[in-house]
Amino acid sequence: MKSHSTGWTSILTEGGDLTRHMAHFYRAVGKMRHVRTFAILLNGDFSGDIGQTKALLDRH
Repeated sequence: MKSHSTGWTSILTEGGDLTRHMAHFYRAVGKMRHVRTFAILLNGDFSGDIGQTKALLDRH
């Protein structure tokens, strides 16, 4: 959803397993100049274990 007053964009990613592609995802979001916030609806190998999730997100 784009905010018309600030020019910033927020994105939500859902519906796919990013487990093996998380580094690529972070790189892609980092290159999106106007993205201020993003959210990931966790899915895939790491979504059922909070320890695995934290470890994966801390690496990026």
